[in-house]
Amino acid sequence: VVPDRVCVREVSRFPAVEQDLALVVDEGVTAGAIRAVLEGSPLVASARVFDVFRGGRLPEGKKSIAFSIRYQVPNRTLTSEDANKEQAKLLKRLEREMITRVMQAEGGDVAKAAKRLGLNKAALTKKLAESA
Repeated sequence: VVPDRVCVREVSRFPAVEQDLALVVDEGVTAGAIRAVLEGSPLVASARVFDVFRGGRLPEGKKSIAFSIRYQVPNRTLTSEDANKEQAKLLKRLEREMITRVMQAEGGDVAKAAKRLGLNKAALTKKLAESA
């Protein structure tokens, strides 16, 4: 079978920085939702799932999703420091989005959301204030 269209991209002359990232999330969180946030970054060329783990020491209702992230831009060579800074921003964004989803699912009940997130109520309240 021959595809109707073939996508061709120029090979970058600037090397990529590759990093792995594993996240423990609620069972209902999809890898696609996380991947969309990661690939929304202007420095992320691609994010690929390479492992999904359940069980072991993970709490019930949780899973670990591991991504291989390729940081690359067309106009310069990125450093590991560039990738580390961007990954920190992405983690904050993912945290905000996951907290928002859990809060919505729990009808705005901070105590229930905190328990589901594995936080105490004060810690969640602090995180909500920081992201406002």
